[in-house]
Amino acid sequence: MVQDKETILPIQLSFMLYTTVMATGFLVLPALGSLYAPYDFWMSSILAMIPGVISIVLATSLHTRFPGLTIIESGQRIVGKVFGKLIGLLYFIYFLHFTGVISREYAEFVKGCFLFDTPMMFVSCSLLLLAACAVRGGVNVLAKSAVIFTVLFMMPLLFLLLLIPDLNWTNILPMLSQGMVPVMKATFVPQSWVSELFLITFLLPYVKDQKKAKQWGYAALGMIGISMLLIDLVVLLLLGPDTSNKTYPVLVAFRYMSVGGFFENLEALLLAMWVMGNLVKQSVVLYATVISFSQSFGISDFRSLVFPIAILAAVFGIWDLPNIAAIQSLIEKISVFEIPLFMIVIPLLLLLIAWLTGRRGTNQGGVNGR
Repeated sequence: MVQDKETILPIQLSFMLYTTVMATGFLVLPALGSLYAPYDFWMSSILAMIPGVISIVLATSLHTRFPGLTIIESGQRIVGKVFGKLIGLLYFIYFLHFTGVISREYAEFVKGCFLFDTPMMFVSCSLLLLAACAVRGGVNVLAKSAVIFTVLFMMPLLFLLLLIPDLNWTNILPMLSQGMVPVMKATFVPQSWVSELFLITFLLPYVKDQKKAKQWGYAALGMIGISMLLIDLVVLLLLGPDTSNKTYPVLVAFRYMSVGGFFENLEALLLAMWVMGNLVKQSVVLYATVISFSQSFGISDFRSLVFPIAILAAVFGIWDLPNIAAIQSLIEKISVFEIPLFMIVIPLLLLLIAWLTGRRGTNQGGVNGR
């Protein structure tokens, strides 16, 4: 069981949130945005911050009203045990599917660009196995590993600055030639990614200094915005409108790098970045999946559930998404509605009901084992 003394620092929370959003988004978002706004998709990284703010406000407001409880537990206090458990079950199914999608996205990139002859299931399960070990170790293990991996994850982003001499600054023009509508369309996908910051609801009960948790959540959001803006601008100024024709435009950028004929073929850095970032994201979402199930069914110790749920998620990832076209269709057409539904709409409805009915938490320590 998780011990009472198991806590995390607000800065560790910030590292976890940053990588959870950026781990998969940085690779595909420029291409998806370029489909709608070939010259202005970089603006979408700024507009996408709005749902990020909303997600953090909703999560922290629920936690303030129901201290020590996740949305699964507070939902049972707000709408009753029956409907609350039903909401928890919906979150479990969603997070289970989400975990499978992450593992499949990870495996698709690694196999398709680097390990061509490696079985897809092996690549997918290797990441899930590591994530499951981290989740079994508890939230402290997740937090400490996130700090290490996030620092290493961010370092390759600095290498994008090596491309400055090769950037064509005219690619940013004409600016807003078709107005804001294309930019708004380009924002649909990144706004759903940033909405994932609501996962903070599963981590807040463990934060040592609750007063600083919200501030560090916004710090993570700010770093996400800066990172997305940097990536979008570098890709746009390097590839121009051709960005939409690339499946992984950031990979093209890393392959383009060459410093004095000595530093070349830096895509290996991108692979390392992809592995470390996805490990953190996979671990956080798998943790949310396991906690959703255990709290919905009143299971006091979630650790025994970790590996069975991880295996089930791996099956979901392979069975539900047969190829990369299915993944792209999911991201473009379904996730833009699915993620905000669970990260913004449902929490907002619960918060409104709690406010209208005047319901509040009556005790601390609702997290399993706390």
